This record gives sequence, C-alpha cells and structure tokens, in this order.
Amino acid sequence: FGAFTGGFVNTITKSGGNQFAGLFDINYANDSDIFSGDNASDETIALNPSLAEPAVTNKLLDVTAQLSGPLIPDKLFFFASAQRYERISDPYGHATIRNEVSRCINTKLIWQPSSRNTFTATMQYDAYNIIGRVPSSLAFVATDDITNREDAPEWVWMGNWRHLFGSYPCSELKFAGCARFFDLNPEVVAPGRLNEFGTPTVSQ
Repeated sequence: FGAFTGGFVNTITKSGGNQFAGLFDINYANDSDIFSGDNASDETIALNPSLAEPAVTNKLLDVTAQLSGPLIPDKLFFFASAQRYERISDPYGHATIRNEVSRCINTKLIWQPSSRNTFTATMQYDAYNIIGRVPSSLAFVATDDITNREDAPEWVWMGNWRHLFGSYPCSELKFAGCARFFDLNPEVVAPGRLNEFGTPTVSQ
C-alpha cells in the first residue's frame, strides 16, 4: 500500500526473488439484486420516502494481476502489479448515474550487487475517475446535471540505497517524489438556480 500526507511518501510492496511468482484475481457482478434488497415496508417508506430508492450497484468489476521473479539470479529482481476497478451505480436521490473507475500500476526493482548493498527503485501510478460525483451538500436533491466529473491521477516514485557496515549497523539513503492533481468539472456548464422548492437546477 502507499500513503501520501503533507509531503511524506511511504510505500510497502511485495518484492521479487529467485523464483517466478504470479497472481491473477477477478471479481465481477452485473446484477443489482446482489448488492441491494427491497425489504422496507410501506409504513416505513411513508415515514421516509427516500428508503424506497436506495443506492444500487449495477456493475462491479475488479481485476488484479501480479508478476515477480529474477532478471539476474541472486542479483536483480522485479515485481509488477496492475489493477482496474470499476463500479457503476444508481446513487441516492435524483441523480441516476455514478461511474467510478480506478487504474493502478506498481513496479519495483531490487539490485543486490553485493551482500552489503541493496538498491531499490519503485514507481506507482494510479488514477481515480468519477462520473456523477454529487456535491455532499446536495446529496439527496442533485440531478445528473448538477454532478461533477472527477479526474485524480497520481505518480509516486522512490529510490533507496541500504548499506550494511557489519552484522547490525547500516545506513539508508532515500529519495521520493510525487506528482498529482485533483480536478472537478461540472457535467453541465451553465448558470445554476434554486426552484420554488429549494431544489438546485441548471438554467437552460
């Protein structure tokens, strides 16, 4: 996993070794009945009509692949992983679509030229995109026209040199960096207004 907080980057991943190893995992479902139920009584719905239209997941796809092994036995090893996550749902309220897509790539190289020196280099990329992001203050009243599109890509890179002076003393030299942005764009670029019921709409 990785973390980025206030300019500090720390990542811990799997590593390659002298044997090749791999992993492939997929989770998929496209039936909304799997993720939701219809168990609210008419009396309960009369008290809270929003319970009649809960958030429903219509599609879920999560694919992960990993591969690791030696490039040069006993000297140079690699690890690589990739993931694609997608969820399409019908959220609470008047909005009808929320499409979330996440793509992640993680690579790592370890070079051990001697028993006392280890060099590590990692690179990570992830992008989390959302169509139909509803402002939190308008969660139950926003229509599709009021939603935003979110783009949030990120690059993280790190390098590390560890040197052993003996059985216990060691030194480490690290370098890390991150490039990212977070962008929100309205689905419809138009002036907004509130109608007589206080519900936000887009002026035509």
